[in-house]
Amino acid sequence: MSDEMIVLSREAIQARIPHRYENVLIDRVTFAEEGSGVGSFEVRIMPGDDLGRQIFALSKTSTQKVLTETLFMEILALSSICTEGIMPEHTLALFASISNFKKFGDSHLGEPLFGRVRRLRSKAGFYKYEGSFFNQKEEILATGDVSAIFLDTSQGLPSNADSKTAPVPAQTCYEAVDKSGFNKDASLVPVDAIVHYQRDPMELTTSYTYPSNHPLIHGHFPGKPVMMGIMQWMGVSDSCLALALKLKADEGRTGSYEIFGDAELVKSDGLVVGEIRRFKVRVFVDCPGILDQAEILETHKVIFRSVVHPGDIFFTKLNILEINF
Repeated sequence: MSDEMIVLSREAIQARIPHRYENVLIDRVTFAEEGSGVGSFEVRIMPGDDLGRQIFALSKTSTQKVLTETLFMEILALSSICTEGIMPEHTLALFASISNFKKFGDSHLGEPLFGRVRRLRSKAGFYKYEGSFFNQKEEILATGDVSAIFLDTSQGLPSNADSKTAPVPAQTCYEAVDKSGFNKDASLVPVDAIVHYQRDPMELTTSYTYPSNHPLIHGHFPGKPVMMGIMQWMGVSDSCLALALKLKADEGRTGSYEIFGDAELVKSDGLVVGEIRRFKVRVFVDCPGILDQAEILETHKVIFRSVVHPGDIFFTKLNILEINF
C-alpha cells in the first residue's frame, strides 16, 4: 500500500458516480487505498451553490440556514461508494437501509462539513458503512450507519414484485398541508395532506404524490427516475411537523417537544416503500427566535423496501408511542 493519499476532486467523484449529476453532494473524498471502504470527505454548500445543492437547506431562524439532517446520510453513502473504486458500466448503488442515526448539532449553509467513513462488512453486493460528521471546530454533528447494494441495471431497475405488502393505511379525512410553513424548499416536503388522524392512541397518516418534474430526478437517476431514499425518511419529520401544527390548531399546543414512534410508508397499491423504526423527532412551533420546523434526532433503522417512481402515491403512517411536551 502506498503512503500517498488518493484525493478525489468533484470531477473525479462525478466520474465514479456519473449518474448523480447535480446530486453529487460531496466536494472531496480522500483515502489511502482503492477499494478499502475507508476514507474522509468534505462538503461545502454555499447559498448560491453552482449545483443547486442549497435546495437541501432549511431556515432555522429568519437569518440562519442549516442543512437538513437527512442529508448527512446521503453524503455518507456517496462518500462510501467513492472509496470502493470506479463502478462498472450499468451499475447503480442503491440505499438498502440507514441505522443507528444520531444528530448532535447543525451544519450551517456556507460552512464546511467534514466526515469519516469506514466499511464494516461486505457480502454478495451488499455493503455496510459507519460514519461521523463534524464541523471546523471538530465538534461532532452526527453519526450513523448506511447499507447499500450494488446492482447491475443493464436490464433496467429491479422489479418490486417480491417486495413486502401491507394494508393501505386508513383514510378518514383530507386536510391539505400548507408547505410554505415548513421553512424549506416545498419540493423537499414529501407531505401533501393529512388523510387520517386520531388522538388516542395517537396516529397520523399523510399522503404524497411524487411529481414527474421533481428537481432531484435529473440525478436520481437519468432515464430511470426514482425518489431519493432520504426523501422517504424526510416524510417522518415533515409528518411530525404536520402533526404539531394540527395540535396547535386543535388544542393550542405550541413550544418545543419531542415525538417518539415508528412509521410505515405504503404505496396506494399496498407495496411497502419503507419502514422507520424508533424515531425521535424534535418539533418547534411558535418558539421565540426559531421558525416552525421538525428535525430527526435519532432513528434506530430506516429500511428501504421498494422504489417510488414519478406519479406514485404513498402514505406515511406515524404510530406515535410517546410525546414529551
